Amino acid sequence: MDRPAPPSPDARNDREALLDRLREVDDRVALIERYLDALDEQQALAPEPDPQPWTARADADQWTELADWVDWLVDTYRPAGEHRVPACWPAHPGAAEHLAALHTAWRGAMAKETAEPGLSEASAYWHDRFLWPLLARVRAMVPNDCLNLAHRPPDPPDPTDRNLLPQMHTSAY
Repeated sequence: MDRPAPPSPDARNDREALLDRLREVDDRVALIERYLDALDEQQALAPEPDPQPWTARADADQWTELADWVDWLVDTYRPAGEHRVPACWPAHPGAAEHLAALHTAWRGAMAKETAEPGLSEASAYWHDRFLWPLLARVRAMVPNDCLNLAHRPPDPPDPTDRNLLPQMHTSAY
């Protein structure tokens, strides 16, 4: 019966080097796992962010960027009729929220088009699904007086009638 030849010194050295490398990889994986566990703990302890509308969280630069973009949009597309954007749109929070959302969607679509030239339909989707429907909603949020270049602040809304909220009863069984 033939006996296997004993490993050569080179093979033993290769095996030891490989085992050393595996120990290094194991140590790194353990370090990554500890890091991820710490992140999970940190997220669990972090308070939920308080959602706020764009109009409440935007700074002056963001408002200026939005106004510049809306001016570009109006100049480029020349929306009319039910799609017209009155110059006083910043004074109408609902209109500003919709235009900010439209701008965000446009940025995403254009970023995708830039990243995948000729392969993405994001721009077509934005034009079809976002542009005209949101402009119609913007127009619906602005009083007719504003379209005649005579801005009129919106009438204050009627507050919710809190007497109509369901009353939660506790019952003992």
